[in-house]
Amino acid sequence: MYHDGVELIRTVHFDYCAAIVLAMILVSTVMRKMTKGRLNIIFIALVITALCCTAADSIAISHDNILYGKRAVRMLWHEVYFFFHISTPPLFCMYSVVLTDTRHLIKKNRFAVHLLSIPYILAMGALIINPINKKTFYFDSNMYYTRGEWFWLLYVTAAIYIVYLAYVLIRFRRSVNTIRWVSLILLLACMVGAVVFQMIFPRYPVEMFATAVGLLFISVMVQRPEDIIDVESGAKSRAAFAEDTRRSFLNKKIFDIIVIKESNLHSFGELLSYEERIKILGRTIEFVEKRRTELGVFCEIYYLRGGVFAVTLDEKYRSKTPELAKALFDDLRKPIKVSSMHINLIAYVCLINCPGDLSDSNALSEFINKAIPSEAGVSTAHDILASGRYDMLIDMDSIISSAISENRLEVYYQPIYSIKEKRFNSAEALIRLKDEKYGFVPPDLFIPEAERNGQIHKIGAFVFESVCDLIASEEFEQMGLDYIEINLSVVECMRDDLADEIIGTLARFGIPHDRINLEITETFAASSQSVMEANIRKLTEAGISFSLDDFGTGYSNMQSIALLPLAITKLDKTFARSDENEKMTLVVEHSIDLIKALQMKIVVEGVETKEMLERFSSLGCEYIQGYYFSKPLPREDFIKFILNSKNS
Repeated sequence: MYHDGVELIRTVHFDYCAAIVLAMILVSTVMRKMTKGRLNIIFIALVITALCCTAADSIAISHDNILYGKRAVRMLWHEVYFFFHISTPPLFCMYSVVLTDTRHLIKKNRFAVHLLSIPYILAMGALIINPINKKTFYFDSNMYYTRGEWFWLLYVTAAIYIVYLAYVLIRFRRSVNTIRWVSLILLLACMVGAVVFQMIFPRYPVEMFATAVGLLFISVMVQRPEDIIDVESGAKSRAAFAEDTRRSFLNKKIFDIIVIKESNLHSFGELLSYEERIKILGRTIEFVEKRRTELGVFCEIYYLRGGVFAVTLDEKYRSKTPELAKALFDDLRKPIKVSSMHINLIAYVCLINCPGDLSDSNALSEFINKAIPSEAGVSTAHDILASGRYDMLIDMDSIISSAISENRLEVYYQPIYSIKEKRFNSAEALIRLKDEKYGFVPPDLFIPEAERNGQIHKIGAFVFESVCDLIASEEFEQMGLDYIEINLSVVECMRDDLADEIIGTLARFGIPHDRINLEITETFAASSQSVMEANIRKLTEAGISFSLDDFGTGYSNMQSIALLPLAITKLDKTFARSDENEKMTLVVEHSIDLIKALQMKIVVEGVETKEMLERFSSLGCEYIQGYYFSKPLPREDFIKFILNSKNS
């Protein structure tokens, strides 16, 4: 039985269908793990609200149809229905505001926020006092459901929020892509069409079914995990980051980004199973979740691939972002054990204030791709930009090209001390670049760029010829060095003619092959490229020795190391500073024992104090390299240093 004293049987089947659709949407949302982040939370709240509203509506209609005799029970179910019903439009408005990323604009206009909340408060107030004054709806003497004189307030409230929803969608059309925008417009059309239809045909309560259909559109077209979620990490994806930051810049939002670069994470390659890679990625996300909970901040977490994460925070948390960045850096420095490997992540954390530091999404993308260093540390985009580092990176292609063409590359040498022989027996060749505009350009800036643009082959050839020229000189004989170490990049070893070129250069300079030692990294050691393996095999057969550089910064995978023809392993400088951490001390000592068991000699890099020298000498390490003896020196200074050390 229905309103205004008119007998009318209403069908409840639309509500049943709506309940089924809404339940499926809710289950699907949870199964797809779309449960984190403001947008997902509000969507789940929308679905649950609509589901509760549908359930209450179906029960209320059923009671009305059979003229259930207890007014209080029928009143309760209608009250519950209207409570959830008038809550749905404001939730849709909240969803659209979060989707368009305009919360910061709404908050700036406090008056508009309070004004917009008045209709909802009035409607809720009318429902609360309705059991007393029966102004919104009531049951007449025949137990028929009847609308009261305040009933119009519910429609006006819904209309206001629908109009506001339309305003947001039109005003901020550029903030969402076409598919999402069309989906929300369809939702709006469903809601309006259902209200009009139900007013004309009150026997068919289709509002909740229309709402369910609209939410289904959103679930399928907007809440798409394949567009938003990174499959491996479970964090939001690179595409989502690009879209979200583009929208934030477009809407002039003030926000912070903490970029986490685990520079050696991508190099684990085939050494780890899929599950092990997921574990490492999940560990970083767990650190972020733990720290944000401790600090009481809300943030979005993105995985940009290649070992790079981004964490975005609203302006209100700006005072806590430096603390969060520092805490995450400390967490990520902890070694992680995966299978039989001890992995030390090289983590770099950079704090970016937007739009203060970077004014648009393109500049942000370029900064993250080029300006975030590979070595461990914490910094801010402001410092990087002020230092001129970013300007160098933008100009890096031309810097490298002009340095090669104008002969502004130079090879420096850092002496290596033999503990047993008590003399300098070798040195490492290091490339340096001096630009007319920027001065000395750090190798960690130009080497990666040279590897990307292919100029590394010319740089490598220059270094090798410069070293050969030194070895072929009379000064080299006077210095009494055994050999010079030359770094070999993975990119260089992809050339199938590399071995022939090296052997040919040595022959041209008339240099014995044992005067050269080629350094490869753990990334190189783990590679299984056939061209690389062929080059190593051919060079080894020609009598050229190899050493493993930066041991401990990658996987520390002894199996792959043991299979390579390595004569020397170089411990990364982080090992030299490990005496303050008891666990790391154990790792260092056991690593040294294992390397020596493989009959390889050890060079310790980064030794800066006498205490470090004595410590590694007592552990049986053969060679020491670091500022304790000398920084890298240009050729003439290096020759003088070695000759003076012989005479002293």
